[in-house]
Amino acid sequence: MIIKWKNHLSTTRDLPGGGPQGSTLGLLEYDVNSDSNADHVSVDMKFKFFDDLSTLELINLILVGLSSYNFRQHVASKVGIDDSFLPSANLNAQKSLDTLESWTNLNKMKLNDKKTNYMLFNFTENMQFTTRLYLENTLLESVKETKLLGTKITTDLKWHKNKHMLSM
Repeated sequence: MIIKWKNHLSTTRDLPGGGPQGSTLGLLEYDVNSDSNADHVSVDMKFKFFDDLSTLELINLILVGLSSYNFRQHVASKVGIDDSFLPSANLNAQKSLDTLESWTNLNKMKLNDKKTNYMLFNFTENMQFTTRLYLENTLLESVKETKLLGTKITTDLKWHKNKHMLSM
């Protein structure tokens, strides 16, 4: 890129990435370039809308390997002492995050780990657990509520946070 200002030209600068942001063409270009980023996730377990990607994993708690958290190795602030722990290595979600990270690096893109989080839905009474997921060696935030395409979703899957939508 070269900028001309008051009849003076700047030096040539490379622009990493590339398309007009905020325009229809920019959205379409991004969509085409990122269409394959979640090919490793089955169609019925991914939900994609342009630059938003959500994935779902159903976990059989009997087969997956719940354990107690190793507090001697690391004291975790969000893991209760009596909570069961599900190591991220036992989850397809962590493998999916690792694959997505590799795809992004290969395509010279950058994931925003500050905007990436996860939510656990667990309706069992005697098999409550927590886990820790990572993206680019950064611990992701576990959330109890999020907004997805204008709809508030909570871990209890109740609709009460969306009352205002019913009156519209």
